[in-house]
Amino acid sequence: MMLSQLPDEGSSKPIPLWQIAPAIEFVCWVVVGLAPLLYVIIGAPVTSDQAVLQVSIVVLAVLGAILMRVIGFRNSRGWKELLVRLEEEEVT
Repeated sequence: MMLSQLPDEGSSKPIPLWQIAPAIEFVCWVVVGLAPLLYVIIGAPVTSDQAVLQVSIVVLAVLGAILMRVIGFRNSRGWKELLVRLEEEEVT
């Protein structure tokens, strides 16, 4: 008996960004963590273009990780509870 390798015909909705935000954040922090190791292996940048590229990659990885953390928090239960508490305080 052969099993079909085609996906089920059920839902083909795309995965929301906030569900994969933790994985993307992890990848960004791995890039930031490996940057010093790569600096030691590859060495100091020889030209200003290389320096700008190395710094830009690290800065973009940090900004991406922070953005993914914010997106994940905005869609978490803690965020919703915080909004409910703020609304209750405004009413009273």
